[in-house]
Amino acid sequence: MWTDITSQYLHIVPHPEVPWWAMRVQLADAPGYMVNYGLGAVLTAEIRARTREAIGDFDAGNAAWYGWLSERLLVYGSERDTKTLMLALLGRPPSPEAVLAEIRRIR
Repeated sequence: MWTDITSQYLHIVPHPEVPWWAMRVQLADAPGYMVNYGLGAVLTAEIRARTREAIGDFDAGNAAWYGWLSERLLVYGSERDTKTLMLALLGRPPSPEAVLAEIRRIR
């Protein structure tokens, strides 16, 4: 599945002589680290959805996005943890719904 995803969406040419899992050093060294990729996608989709909801589409030059996100996320640096930032931004715990909506949109 990883090879299919990276081939289709990232246009990475697979190496059929080496299985995908053999090229992922994290699987041998720190397998729990791979969870960060999935969580990152969920949080990114949540931030995008909330930003769109608050200030409109920002992909095509909406200059307000940086200031809006700066006031809500970036201003705190490492003072607040991710959970606290996301709860404040979203008004609820993060969920996979936003990333699932993005995946459905790709189809």
